[in-house]
Amino acid sequence: MTDLMVLPSELQAPVDDGACRHLEGMALPDIRLSNHSGQSVNLPLLPGSSIVDLL
Repeated sequence: MTDLMVLPSELQAPVDDGACRHLEGMALPDIRLSNHSGQSVNLPLLPGSSIVDLL
């Protein structure tokens, strides 16, 4: 199994250029998505951090 947290040896580590720095602390817009059970979830109303899998 491939470890997705390890870069292949032929790739250089990415450099943070700060282009997304303005996004930190911004509120999410009212977005409703379906979870794996088919229920509607409103992302800004969830407590804490969330991970969104787009597959």
